Amino acid sequence: MDIKAYIASGILEQYVIGALSEKEMAEVEQMMLQYDEVKKEVEAIEAGYETLTRAYAAKAPVSEEEILNYVRKTPGNTAIPSESKLSKWWPLLPVFGLGILTVSFYFSLDQTKQELEKANKKYAVQNKVCAETSRENVLLKERLFYIISPESRVVLLKGTDLAKNAYATVVVNKDQSNIYLASNGLPAPPSGKQYQLWALKDGNPIDMGVFDVSNSELIEKPGIPGAQAYAITLEKTGGSPKPTLEQMYVMGS
Repeated sequence: MDIKAYIASGILEQYVIGALSEKEMAEVEQMMLQYDEVKKEVEAIEAGYETLTRAYAAKAPVSEEEILNYVRKTPGNTAIPSESKLSKWWPLLPVFGLGILTVSFYFSLDQTKQELEKANKKYAVQNKVCAETSRENVLLKERLFYIISPESRVVLLKGTDLAKNAYATVVVNKDQSNIYLASNGLPAPPSGKQYQLWALKDGNPIDMGVFDVSNSELIEKPGIPGAQAYAITLEKTGGSPKPTLEQMYVMGS
């Protein structure tokens, strides 16, 4: 290992300001443990930066215009100051330059962090969308298997005289523990109205709840064991305890 070349590479300065990756930081620390010259160089760089930082913080920033004014003018005349006066200012120029570079570096680092946070948020949103899509796919598969199962029964609800072209479909499993309703054959209800599904058992209507018409989704409802037929009426929003027979749109068994 050429220690002098390693020190001259600039990696130690990057280590001190924290500009290295975790792996590179660990490698420098390992080199410090193995080589005393590397350790001393790091300590010297840290001490230099600390001194520079204190000096830079203790003095108000001096603009280029102020330096040039000082060089070009002295009180009471326009004579150019002596070389000794000029030399008072020139050593400060690298300090200001390094200060500007340091500020620029931290602004760039902060911008990078903000961009990383935005990317992480976007990634989280995409993950959420993927998870939701995956859940929807699982539900679709379950519904498909439910519908094509030989133990399921499809009941077509045909339109009454009130709406002869209307229709709906109910898919019932063997034990009637739950059903799926396809409502895409129903006309859109008027404002303030909502469709309500009924199961008919031994001649008595049993409320199965209101629903909104969907052209793309199956509506899942708890089943009514022993139900012999199904009907849909148009009721006021929220439903009715008893079906309005004059507003029965479809029925089937």
